[in-house]
Amino acid sequence: MKGLSSTLPIDFHSLGVVFVDGGGDPSVFDVALYFARLGYRTAVLTDSDKPTAPATIKALRDLQVPHFAWGGGNCTEVELFSGLPIAQRRDLFRLVLSDDGYDAAAGLGQLGSVFKTTFSDVDSVTAHLNNDEPAKKIGLQANCHRWMKDHYDLCYAIGEQILSEALASGTGSCVALLQRVNKWIDDDARS
Repeated sequence: MKGLSSTLPIDFHSLGVVFVDGGGDPSVFDVALYFARLGYRTAVLTDSDKPTAPATIKALRDLQVPHFAWGGGNCTEVELFSGLPIAQRRDLFRLVLSDDGYDAAAGLGQLGSVFKTTFSDVDSVTAHLNNDEPAKKIGLQANCHRWMKDHYDLCYAIGEQILSEALASGTGSCVALLQRVNKWIDDDARS
């Protein structure tokens, strides 16, 4: 989100928005509720691969904390690889397995095990990103092997380069949710 924000006409920070890493599920909800109880307008963006406890849903609702979550039970990596337009999926894959990202040989080996084939290079995988089911398998490997999570600069670049392009295209489930988050930020900043 920070990388994406840096590309927008009005950076989120200039609207008074601060992004906080909540540490994943379930601690992210504790962090959000803590800030909301302090009086900060708060929202949460999470994966949807784990169900949210009913008590947490109630607490968020009681404190008027919007909960944005990827659809389809997706973790962020699956949503990125299957919820972006195809061109950005390919760009994302190339970026993630670049010199600045996760080790390409390791990633290709992991995917070879899943797809029961040998991939000679990054470009030999990109056809699998044309369809959602194979793209989801790639996203699951990215999640399982932490292709992105341990690389702050890579995550920033994904927002700056990939998400900004996807947002401009206006298509895909990932883009739809980001548009909802941006609308909440924009509406909230103006209230």
